[in-house]
Amino acid sequence: MSNKIFLLFYRQNSNGRPLQVFPLREYWARWADLMWHTRRIAPGRLVVMSVSMAGCSGLRQAAADFLAKLGSLFAQHLTPSTHWIWVFVMGGRTISEAAVIEGSSDVNIHTTLALSEDPPLHQKTLRGSEQRRWQFCDTEDGMGGLCNEYEPSPLPLPTPPGLRHASKDALQNVPVIVTAGVRHQYLYHSLSTILSAAGVHPNNILVALGDAPKPTRELLGLLGMKYTILPTHGDGNTKLFRYYKKVFQLIVGRFPKAQNVIIIDEDVEVSPDFFSFMSQTMWLLQQEPSLYCINGLGRPQGLAYNSSKVLRGEAQVSWGYAISIAFVQEALNIWLQAPDDLGSHYDFWLYVHVAKGRECIFPEVSRSRHYGTGINTDGFITEKYFLSSPLEKGWGIELPNTKRLRLAAWRQDLSASIKRAKVLEGNPCSRAFLPTPTRPATFVFYVNMNETPDGRPDISDYFPVATCLGGWGLSPVGLHEGVATFTVSFNVTLHVMGVPYSSYAHLRHPHIKPWTLEAAGNEDRRIVEEALAHSSRLAVGNLNLTSGDLMHKLINESLQRGH
Repeated sequence: MSNKIFLLFYRQNSNGRPLQVFPLREYWARWADLMWHTRRIAPGRLVVMSVSMAGCSGLRQAAADFLAKLGSLFAQHLTPSTHWIWVFVMGGRTISEAAVIEGSSDVNIHTTLALSEDPPLHQKTLRGSEQRRWQFCDTEDGMGGLCNEYEPSPLPLPTPPGLRHASKDALQNVPVIVTAGVRHQYLYHSLSTILSAAGVHPNNILVALGDAPKPTRELLGLLGMKYTILPTHGDGNTKLFRYYKKVFQLIVGRFPKAQNVIIIDEDVEVSPDFFSFMSQTMWLLQQEPSLYCINGLGRPQGLAYNSSKVLRGEAQVSWGYAISIAFVQEALNIWLQAPDDLGSHYDFWLYVHVAKGRECIFPEVSRSRHYGTGINTDGFITEKYFLSSPLEKGWGIELPNTKRLRLAAWRQDLSASIKRAKVLEGNPCSRAFLPTPTRPATFVFYVNMNETPDGRPDISDYFPVATCLGGWGLSPVGLHEGVATFTVSFNVTLHVMGVPYSSYAHLRHPHIKPWTLEAAGNEDRRIVEEALAHSSRLAVGNLNLTSGDLMHKLINESLQRGH
């Protein structure tokens, strides 16, 4: 178990056990997961953090500062090879802390802890769900308000308001499937956001458990949630692929009269506006054959400004989405013929083998966000694109004229917008590339994009353009017939058109050559390479810190605090 950081908790007469393991040798995203879980530990719990071998290169400054505020003396000074252990009371004081900054020795702490054998006095007279809550919390933590003895979350959760607009009944008969397993800390948070979102129909929610350990089942019992168990064998992506096939089979078998279904993973939080967004757009799944899904995930930070703006383009189903039951059946007809051990990502498999060129719609400002880490977590992608996506905080946001999301109308409106747009030229990675108008304005930028032998767009030149703008450029996801539309500031909308691939390429000004990295000069190439490198650059603090440096820093900090 090398290159990891352990987070443990103890409470009363609990024997204690590892709560989470964070592979902080990885630079991206894992630090955020460490902070997420630590924030949700109840006040008064005894916490043990321990580094096994070496695992601090990915701790990152934000997490180090966070741990320092909790009382750690060493957190801001840990080197990538540090051996460290810290015992403290959440919201209280440090019991013991030790670190070996240099060398390869393990670090140990010997301390005596006097733990109460009795529950708090106010819990002795509890009955019913409150008694079950604290029995559950006696052995579980990282549950946020559920297990906070000082400010416990209400149980059950209060009923949220209904929707403000006329389509509020659109979700009355729409099942909401929450896919889940062993990560009950994630599941509680996600269910809390779902049950608190305006327009939710709690009776429509069904939790589909691929794994069903006792803590997860107890949690669902506390919340009064319906669930079913879908036993699945295998490992890794093979197991997940089989599990989601069972989920699709469950949907068809359990809800034969439904037209649509919403699917949300256990590590996805939804906006208060999630069901409002779905209720205004879901009708398109029956009336617009060029679409196959409605995604809640929108643009990342820096490209998300307009809460009422909705886009369409190529996409995989993305963490908090709606599809039609007809599409579920269509997928199963192909899925049941596929080998059972493909090990594919089910969402990518649907995109490639079932969507068949159909697009999805998605909001500019996200109505759902994937915050967890798991089997398929790519830390860099998670941090850059998912964790950075701002989640809409309002609710009941009216979407103007969703009829224009139908393909014919979308093509008409996009063509008109491109015709009116001012042409941008130059290096898309240059700081001077984007204009700064004082009034709303639309621009178009042409980039070289050929067609591959299988009929797909060649995104070799599109990748640096999208990346430098802050968007997704790793695949054609987000492109509509070779055009990506970005809101790059409050006043600037930018269409990036791939030429000659795009069906809109005939609108290009003939005297403007599409940008291509191959034709760029040496200075422009340097700017592009520097920009791409900057987006994934590692910056490890305290890389060469010595024990002497640490003592010097601690003495100075102590003097500054007047100790």
